Amino acid sequence: MRKIPLSTAVQIDTNYVLSTTFKSTLVTTGNGSNAASINANSIPAVDGTDIRIFPSTNPQSEVNISIDPTNSENILVSAHTVPGNSIQGYYYSNDGGQTWSGSDHLPDSAYGRGDPCTAFDAQGNGYIVSMSPDANSPINNKYPNGYYVLKTTGHGATWQPEVRGYGPVNNFDKEMIAADNSQENPFKNNFYCAWTEFTAQADGYVKFNSLPAGSSSFSQAITLRGNNGLGQGVNIQTGPNGEVYVC
Repeated sequence: MRKIPLSTAVQIDTNYVLSTTFKSTLVTTGNGSNAASINANSIPAVDGTDIRIFPSTNPQSEVNISIDPTNSENILVSAHTVPGNSIQGYYYSNDGGQTWSGSDHLPDSAYGRGDPCTAFDAQGNGYIVSMSPDANSPINNKYPNGYYVLKTTGHGATWQPEVRGYGPVNNFDKEMIAADNSQENPFKNNFYCAWTEFTAQADGYVKFNSLPAGSSSFSQAITLRGNNGLGQGVNIQTGPNGEVYVC
């Protein structure tokens, strides 16, 4: 992960007025009933027992999680780890998080170098993305040269071969993904990715491409933000009518 000085990366709205009083009640719901609430005078106890989803001796960090919109019992997680080719693990549950399977490697020991991100589309297909070197490169070539995607149509139990979504590229970071999982729009099941690409001058270009539903070819990358300042740490989401938002 590349460190960016806040003074060059963040603009502060000086007209913003902070509210110091919490005047209402925030309620989160689970399975149709109140799971926890917060009001001005109380902080609730933790709702449920913490579960170590994949006990191991490896550090696990930069965790990303997604829930299948067609069946909320199916959950997909990926995290940065350290062993072998992957340096990234995947973990999945088909019972709402009560039990977990997976590995501290990517499926089928696919290459990966972290910045994990996950998504589900409208059909319940799951995706994991990773920065990665070319799978055909020598084992000692550890530098990522693109982002790569793995897809499961089996709720995490089986995976298709890893494919490159973009590259080769010399210097990039924080590739994040979304899949359109709205059921009622013409763009459902489209796959989207945004990331930061750096030039020799260390400028951060925010770039974007997509994989249309039913296609095997990723679109050409376009630049959303040019070299007029650093843009790094991309997040991407879709809306109910096919909108795509990048922050």
